Amino acid sequence: MSLRAVAAPLFFGFLLFYWSLSPGAIAGMGYTGEEMRAANQILTHAGLISNQYPPDATQIQWPRNGVFP
Repeated sequence: MSLRAVAAPLFFGFLLFYWSLSPGAIAGMGYTGEEMRAANQILTHAGLISNQYPPDATQIQWPRNGVFP
């Protein structure tokens, strides 16, 4: 039996196994929702700096762990 004949089913078996355990969405897991919201706000404010949009008075809502994650 060739190595490819063993490796391909093993790979797809692991792929399907881990796919069955995945939640499908990450926004509700831990602090991920907060971090995604802060990242979107940072990107929006970066567009404001480039004078493409009028200035906005909203503040960035930082996640609990700060900007680094």
